Amino acid sequence: MQTGQDGEFVFVVKDDRTVESRPITTSVRIDQDMVVDKGLEFGETVVTEGQLRLSPGARVTTGDRNRKGPAPKGGQPAT
Repeated sequence: MQTGQDGEFVFVVKDDRTVESRPITTSVRIDQDMVVDKGLEFGETVVTEGQLRLSPGARVTTGDRNRKGPAPKGGQPAT
């Protein structure tokens, strides 16, 4: 999660392995975890490392470098 001029956002990996900036709404923090109330759909892949070097449209690789095809669903982190 990052904070910009328009509030909190994350980078979401699209099927073509590029990223888009997505505004989110959060509520409760539990230890190191943050509850996202709005802005994400179940199964979307969120960038968790290297996001400071990203901009919308940047191409990324995911944690499973041997995988071919669309970006994985189910919460695997992208780098």
